[in-house]
Parts: sequence; structure tokens; C-alpha cells
Amino acid sequence: MADHDDEELSRQLEHAEAVLQSLHQQIVEVYQHYNPDKVGEVDRIVDKYRQQLRKVEDVETFIDKASDKLTGLHQAICKKYGAETQLLLFKRPSSTPEHAVAIEGGRHTAGDDVVEVGPAQATPSEGA
Repeated sequence: MADHDDEELSRQLEHAEAVLQSLHQQIVEVYQHYNPDKVGEVDRIVDKYRQQLRKVEDVETFIDKASDKLTGLHQAICKKYGAETQLLLFKRPSSTPEHAVAIEGGRHTAGDDVVEVGPAQATPSEGA
């Protein structure tokens, strides 16, 4: 039983790290395009989440909340710089691409369950 619990925790931590890395990458991509001086701030924010991750008891709840906050940050940055963006989000590691949820302009286009994020497509808005 303990081996199963350890395997599950290991799987959750691995997934959480992948989520943080993906969100980090997407936020950095926007900043690299619009304000490269801010990239270091993203590194510090995501590193804080990584440090907290090792201390929490409920990894899934923690990563859901962290994902929500980082997704909100990504959306705020895109809005600030007039960037259009799309995040591809998945619920859990067992999800398949057909369960993807796209967020455009801060709106979910399908469902509300988000965890894993794919590459962002940041482009200047028309007329910006």
C-alpha cells in the first residue's frame, strides 16, 4: 500500500512540475517578445511555487491553484501588451488531446478543468 501511495505522490509531483514548467515557458515567451527585462521575475515566481510544492500535503489542489494564478498572470500580461494568446490546457496526466481546453482572450472555450498547458501563441493585436 505504501508503495502505491509513493508512486501516486511521485506521479503527482512529476505532473505538477510539468505544469509549472509549461506555464513558466508560456509566460516567458510573452515577456521575451514584449518586455525581456521581466523574464527574471517569472523565474522567481515559478521557483517559489516549486519550493512550496515539496511542502504541501495535497499536490493536486496546490497545482490547480498555482495553475489558476499563473494562467491569470499570463492573461493579464497578454492584456497589458495587447497580445492575443491561446493556452492549451488539460485536466490530468491521463487526459488525451481531445480533452483539451483552449483559452482565448481569458475565456474557456470548453470546460473549466485545467492543469497542463501547451505552448502559447502570442501575437500583437490588430491595431495595437
